[in-house]
Amino acid sequence: MLDDMTRIAGAPMRRTAVDLARTLADTVPNASVVFFVVGSNVTPSQLRSAAASVPLGVRSLAVRLQIGAAPGRANIADLTVLTLGDLADLAIVLRKAAA
Repeated sequence: MLDDMTRIAGAPMRRTAVDLARTLADTVPNASVVFFVVGSNVTPSQLRSAAASVPLGVRSLAVRLQIGAAPGRANIADLTVLTLGDLADLAIVLRKAAA
């Protein structure tokens, strides 16, 4: 079911999170939630720019993977940033996102 709901697929080209957010606006204009899954090299300012490119009314979350980091939740403007250091932390940070 989730595969059927996903409209943007990965591509073998290097694009920024901002480019992806702009593509979202064109490809899925009625999206209600956007997840950015990023690595540790993506900066808070890049995340802020990507979130600013998401259409108004769309909830934005970023899952930031940083090996060894403690699971956590932070906000950058309207963007919820979930940090996890291990895949086993995914359930913990998703519960924090719902809080």
